[in-house]
Amino acid sequence: MTRNQMTKSLLSLFSSGGWLPSWSKSLTLIFILLLFSSSFAQDLPPEGRELKGLVYQELFENAREAIGKDSLPEAESILNTLLENFPGDADGQLMRGRVLAWQGKYPEAEKDLLEVTRNTPEYTDAWHALTDLYLWSNRLEEAKKCCEMCLKQEPDTPGFYIKYARILIGLRMYPKARQALLQGQALGADPLDVDPFLDEINRIQNPLTWESGIALDYQTFSSEKSDWFGMIQMIKRDFSNQTLVAEAAQYWRYDQTDQQISGEIYADAWQNAYWNARLSAAFQREFLPDFDFYGELYQGFAGKWEGAVAYRMMNFHDDHIHIPALALALYQGSYYLRYKYNYIIDSPHHKVFHLASVRYFYGSVDDYAEFSWGYGRDLDQISQGISGEDSHILTMKGQHLLHRQWIFQWMINLQVNTPEENQGGGRIGLFYRW
Repeated sequence: MTRNQMTKSLLSLFSSGGWLPSWSKSLTLIFILLLFSSSFAQDLPPEGRELKGLVYQELFENAREAIGKDSLPEAESILNTLLENFPGDADGQLMRGRVLAWQGKYPEAEKDLLEVTRNTPEYTDAWHALTDLYLWSNRLEEAKKCCEMCLKQEPDTPGFYIKYARILIGLRMYPKARQALLQGQALGADPLDVDPFLDEINRIQNPLTWESGIALDYQTFSSEKSDWFGMIQMIKRDFSNQTLVAEAAQYWRYDQTDQQISGEIYADAWQNAYWNARLSAAFQREFLPDFDFYGELYQGFAGKWEGAVAYRMMNFHDDHIHIPALALALYQGSYYLRYKYNYIIDSPHHKVFHLASVRYFYGSVDDYAEFSWGYGRDLDQISQGISGEDSHILTMKGQHLLHRQWIFQWMINLQVNTPEENQGGGRIGLFYRW
């Protein structure tokens, strides 16, 4: 029998081999692969090329079936056979890379997938598989770059934006993650895929469980009032749905010392909402309030907006100050813009205080700078036609990640009440996470 006759016979047998038992079909596959790998398998006739294509398709489908049965070692073995006989096949190498990654064999999988992206850089599925591999192995910077290739090649695929946001959240790049989520949503992503991630980035949590540190505070006055010096020690504990903070502080003024302890909580509420409450109590007090309570409820909406309602009550020896407030904020790119309206009830006086702030994130939420301006007026003097003494407060502050576990915070403030009474000062703090 000539080579062409043998090839035609095998083609006829393999093409109509649905009646063959699986063991017979496997033997036929092995024989054909041996035939094509032998020295006389050069310069195949058209029938031979067709038969070789059928063999490839059979191996590929067998690998798919093994994957469907969750028999990954079997699928790996079949794909090894396929690639031995069809070296450099992009689809086969991509599938083997996926199978290896599913088994946790990341170095072998990476080798396959990198080769596919080098040989066929336009193959989006290969970049997607490489993205998953790096995501599963917690190599988030590499995952980010690969996902950006997916977005570059298929910018209208909403799923890539959701995955990109997931990676950015892992890198604590929340502003960019929010942008990616909103883009994915605009392209038709399921809200059930988007909302959990928006929930996750509404309340900023630490990447590690604990944080503690110390801050120093200094304020000076243009009048005869004594300067103010303070030292604050803090410890913080993060849980999955809440954060607890405890502080102890000492303040020195007029040659006297006040001591204060505080407890604070940030906790998830319902969808896109969280709340914050803080209670401080002073003992050996001379100038601090006996008790100082603050509470605020935050509600996100429309993806990038946030509304809030707040209340503060300060209880001094012979006075009570109540401050209800409303706030509206917008996440815009790397900026967080916020306006807060405070109504101050210091009987018998009533004042309003407007506070506008702009926070810029350099990359992650651990690195930012913020500028705020506050303006206050006495309503009683306005209602009586008296030219009131307005107050202005300018504040600049920031936070910087010195190392993965070290955080530096700073603040500079200036308050102008009247030409005769101004206030200025600042704060620095160093904190450690573990």
